[in-house]
Amino acid sequence: MIIRILKKKDRNKIASILINYWNNRGMHYPLKWTRKYLISGHKIEIISDKFFVIEEEKQIIGCISLIIYEGNVGEIRDFIIKKGFRKRGFGLRILEEFLSMAKKKGVRKIYALIFPINITLYSKLGFIKEGYLKDHFIKNEDLIIISKLL
Repeated sequence: MIIRILKKKDRNKIASILINYWNNRGMHYPLKWTRKYLISGHKIEIISDKFFVIEEEKQIIGCISLIIYEGNVGEIRDFIIKKGFRKRGFGLRILEEFLSMAKKKGVRKIYALIFPINITLYSKLGFIKEGYLKDHFIKNEDLIIISKLL
């Protein structure tokens, strides 16, 4: 057995395999899109990727981003509140508004990778734990995978 990089001559055969696999799961993508997917890579699955500024009394106190993928799945990224503004109820209010905004954009499920210390905040909003990533980005820094259907 060998594993090698996809070549131009392989595209139609691999596209056919992917289309059949997706069709069996109820997902229908045309050949043209599938060929573009093979050329462009996974970035084609990203429908939207936006950063948002969090302000309080005209002062920027943090940021949050929303990535929307094919299948109307959203990901919360880079949710940061400056230290002087933490533990003051901003996190819950921001996430409530953010989830409402994501739902209006058609997101049906949203997930995030969070530090274990933040699980209580997200649990208050109905997120459930789906997994655990040990030493994910750096050694001794674990992350929890959480999600919620909107």
